[in-house]
Amino acid sequence: MTLDIGANDISQRGDAAGQAQIRANLPVILAALRDAAGPGVPIIGMNYYDPFLVVWFSDPAALPAEALSAVDVNTMLETIYTAARDPLADVATAFSTTDFTLVGGIPLDVQRICQWTWMCASPPLGPNVHPNTAGYGVIAQAFEKALP
Repeated sequence: MTLDIGANDISQRGDAAGQAQIRANLPVILAALRDAAGPGVPIIGMNYYDPFLVVWFSDPAALPAEALSAVDVNTMLETIYTAARDPLADVATAFSTTDFTLVGGIPLDVQRICQWTWMCASPPLGPNVHPNTAGYGVIAQAFEKALP
């Protein structure tokens, strides 16, 4: 069973309130899923890429702080999934979320967002935080690596 939960809490409530919502609800959700699925069914959660790394295009100095906010959320998610003894698909690493290495003059993490989401696409497709087909493939590979 794969689980992608929490991103809307952050985007709709803000970082602090969203994290509080996740801390309150995710352990309850994981326990209910475990009760329903039984001990033999793997439940794999995921951490997140940060679509808002594209802030670099308008304010390059804001990139490190934006990436650190993603690290904070992902650390919290890892703590919750670990406490529930459920593995975590490391989507953040797959998307190079904290890799600021310049490639062709653009940080790698920003390039990944542009390549694997709709954030750099022109309307009507973008900007949109969701992955494109290639991005969903990267996420699927992260889940595959997390399989027990």
